[in-house]
Amino acid sequence: GLSSSGRPDYTGEMSLMTVVGYLDSPHDDEGRRWFQDQLRTINEVLVDHGFGAHTEPEQLLPIASAQPWTEIGSSSLHALRRVAAYRALDGNYVATPFPDTARAADDPAVAKIGARTDSHLLCHSDAEGFYVPIDFPEVLIDERIAGAYLGSSVRLAHELVLVAPALEIELDRDGTLTPQEAQRLYALTEKEDGLFRELTGWLDLYEAARLSLAQKSAIVFL
Repeated sequence: GLSSSGRPDYTGEMSLMTVVGYLDSPHDDEGRRWFQDQLRTINEVLVDHGFGAHTEPEQLLPIASAQPWTEIGSSSLHALRRVAAYRALDGNYVATPFPDTARAADDPAVAKIGARTDSHLLCHSDAEGFYVPIDFPEVLIDERIAGAYLGSSVRLAHELVLVAPALEIELDRDGTLTPQEAQRLYALTEKEDGLFRELTGWLDLYEAARLSLAQKSAIVFL
């Protein structure tokens, strides 16, 4: 189920919010200054690595999102990363529920794939940071950026499509999630059993990446 804050209620863990359209949502002056300072640094890093600068839109296009929550538990992100790591090591891997005692963040497969800067899903902070809608092959690392890792939402979207079969998610040939399949998956997350954490993480990041590319807006981890 969802908590009163509109997010999956997994007691005793950090929440994670994925925001697309930061400048189009209400923030105090300090929050806007922080984000604009971060954007300047992000663009310095992008240009230093030979990529174009990112221009963040002040207003979003009227694109609907059916996602029922605004935050996810950090365990959902780690659970998804674990499945993605297993799938990267074995292209035929299909996930089954893990024991509750097996901490996803501590799995050796996560450490192995997460050390690769070509994995934009795994080589990234779990609490803060950014993805921008620009295609670059490797995660850019700079301590001046919140979370130190700058990912590409283009590559993130691609990696989420690649991991979908491991979670038995049915996508169209072009990697699109249909409304019918999304409804089926959201219903599974509400049951809070099986692979609900992995599916919650996948749905949240897939929607964030979809909106990032459609709106030409950064994904912000908060």
